[in-house]
Amino acid sequence: MFSRDEAIDGEARKSFIADTQFACVQKQASLNQAITQQQIQTYCTCLTEKMADTTTYKQLGTELAAKALADLQQKVGAISNLCRQ
Repeated sequence: MFSRDEAIDGEARKSFIADTQFACVQKQASLNQAITQQQIQTYCTCLTEKMADTTTYKQLGTELAAKALADLQQKVGAISNLCRQ
Protein backbone atom coordinates (compact mmCIF):
# COMPACT_ATOMS: atom_id res chain seq x y z
CA MET A 1 0.00 0.00 0.00
CA PHE A 2 2.74 2.49 0.91
CA SER A 3 4.51 1.88 -2.39
CA ARG A 4 1.70 3.51 -4.39
CA ASP A 5 2.36 6.86 -6.04
CA GLU A 6 -1.26 8.01 -6.20
CA ALA A 7 -2.75 10.60 -3.87
CA ILE A 8 -4.21 9.34 -0.62
CA ASP A 9 -7.95 8.79 -0.46
CA GLY A 10 -10.67 7.28 1.68
CA GLU A 11 -9.82 6.66 5.33
CA ALA A 12 -6.14 7.50 4.83
CA ARG A 13 -7.13 10.95 3.54
CA LYS A 14 -9.63 11.51 6.36
CA SER A 15 -7.06 10.53 8.97
CA PHE A 16 -4.34 12.67 7.38
CA ILE A 17 -6.64 15.71 7.30
CA ALA A 18 -7.82 15.24 10.89
CA ASP A 19 -4.30 14.84 12.26
CA THR A 20 -2.85 17.67 10.21
CA GLN A 21 -5.79 19.98 10.98
CA PHE A 22 -5.33 19.44 14.72
CA ALA A 23 -1.60 20.16 14.54
CA CYS A 24 -2.15 23.23 12.36
CA VAL A 25 -4.76 24.75 14.69
CA GLN A 26 -2.55 24.15 17.73
CA LYS A 27 0.46 25.72 16.01
CA GLN A 28 -1.43 28.76 14.72
CA ALA A 29 -3.13 29.36 18.07
CA SER A 30 0.26 29.26 19.83
CA LEU A 31 1.61 32.07 17.64
CA ASN A 32 -0.61 34.66 19.38
CA GLN A 33 -1.50 36.41 16.14
CA ALA A 34 -4.24 39.02 15.95
CA ILE A 35 -6.65 36.64 14.18
CA THR A 36 -9.82 34.88 15.22
CA GLN A 37 -10.33 31.19 15.89
CA GLN A 38 -12.53 31.08 12.77
CA GLN A 39 -9.71 32.52 10.66
CA ILE A 40 -7.37 29.87 12.04
CA GLN A 41 -9.89 27.12 11.26
CA THR A 42 -10.42 28.42 7.71
CA TYR A 43 -6.67 28.66 7.07
CA CYS A 44 -5.95 25.20 8.50
CA THR A 45 -8.81 23.60 6.56
CA CYS A 46 -7.47 25.07 3.33
CA LEU A 47 -3.91 24.02 4.14
CA THR A 48 -4.73 20.44 5.14
CA GLU A 49 -7.07 19.75 2.23
CA LYS A 50 -4.55 21.05 -0.32
CA MET A 51 -1.78 19.03 1.36
CA ALA A 52 -3.96 15.90 1.19
CA ASP A 53 -4.54 16.54 -2.52
CA THR A 54 -0.83 16.17 -3.21
CA THR A 55 0.27 13.62 -0.60
CA THR A 56 0.85 10.09 -1.86
CA TYR A 57 0.66 6.77 -0.06
CA LYS A 58 4.40 6.40 -0.63
CA GLN A 59 5.05 9.68 1.19
CA LEU A 60 2.96 8.50 4.14
CA GLY A 61 4.91 5.28 4.44
CA THR A 62 8.47 6.57 4.33
CA GLU A 63 10.73 8.63 6.47
CA LEU A 64 11.70 11.66 4.48
CA ALA A 65 15.26 12.08 3.28
CA ALA A 66 16.75 15.57 3.38
CA LYS A 67 15.76 16.32 -0.24
CA ALA A 68 12.21 15.04 0.24
CA LEU A 69 11.87 17.05 3.45
CA ALA A 70 13.07 20.21 1.69
CA ASP A 71 10.56 19.57 -1.13
CA LEU A 72 7.77 19.09 1.41
CA GLN A 73 8.68 22.31 3.22
CA GLN A 74 8.62 24.18 -0.09
CA LYS A 75 5.21 22.70 -0.93
CA VAL A 76 3.82 23.65 2.49
CA GLY A 77 5.13 27.18 2.06
CA ALA A 78 3.47 27.57 -1.33
CA ILE A 79 0.16 26.14 -0.08
CA SER A 80 0.34 28.30 3.02
CA ASN A 81 0.67 31.41 0.88
CA LEU A 82 -2.37 30.38 -1.19
CA CYS A 83 -4.47 29.78 1.92
CA ARG A 84 -3.57 33.14 3.48
CA GLN A 85 -5.08 35.02 0.53
